[in-house]
Amino acid sequence: MQKIFRNNAFLMVLSFLLSQPFLSADSLELAKEKHNTMAEQSTANIEVYSHVVVGRVLDIVTKKPVMSASVEIKDFLSDNKQVAYSDKSGQFTFRLEGGKQYRLTTLNNTGEIEDAKTISTIGAEPIIQVLLFWKTNIEQPVVLKRGTKNEIKSDNTASPIKKETEKVKKEKVVYRIQAGSFSKGGHNSAAARIDKSLTIKSETTNGGMIRLMVGEFSNVSDARKLSHDLQKKGFAKAFVVVYVDGLRTNLTATQAEQKYENR
Repeated sequence: MQKIFRNNAFLMVLSFLLSQPFLSADSLELAKEKHNTMAEQSTANIEVYSHVVVGRVLDIVTKKPVMSASVEIKDFLSDNKQVAYSDKSGQFTFRLEGGKQYRLTTLNNTGEIEDAKTISTIGAEPIIQVLLFWKTNIEQPVVLKRGTKNEIKSDNTASPIKKETEKVKKEKVVYRIQAGSFSKGGHNSAAARIDKSLTIKSETTNGGMIRLMVGEFSNVSDARKLSHDLQKKGFAKAFVVVYVDGLRTNLTATQAEQKYENR
């Protein structure tokens, strides 16, 4: 009966392995050896160590194997721990008991977790494959020639770096209110209804219409107040116009406030 159990278990594991492209030939042989070792034990031990984890540690950027990476696996309930180190192909293996859950981690040299996975042997296949990723950049050592110092040569031809204290020129932002757009001559009667203490200017469009522009403010809140006052006086279409360095823009008052007044 025990012999039949071992043969059936091996055939099941072998069939599973051959269908998986993830494992290398070396890993396949290693998994076979582990299974054969378990099969030679007593029936009780076979039931205890019923699963094998075969994994690899890869660099998350280059996807190349990470050699000598520390890998730990802990039983969630008993906290029993196994430790292994990845080989030159980044591979590692663990034997596990059935019907349990484990936490699998790979650690860097400072003990920080690079990656972690939960492994369950509850109803799982005998061979469990897993990939762990190494997120920390692996620094390459700097090799200096004999007789030289670790110095950075200066390039005298390089452009001098400007001092941080130099100020960046800011655009001049002005807010005016367009009271309306009128045909030629109509803007004069409209301007007569506006407070003479305010700055009043006119702009001619390509279509020959004349825009009546009122006020000149450095902040949008004052411009909005005047726009509301003009609307109450009959200029229902009055709105704030934004000028940057003397040029009219299509920015709304809110957009200009966010872009220029909060800098």
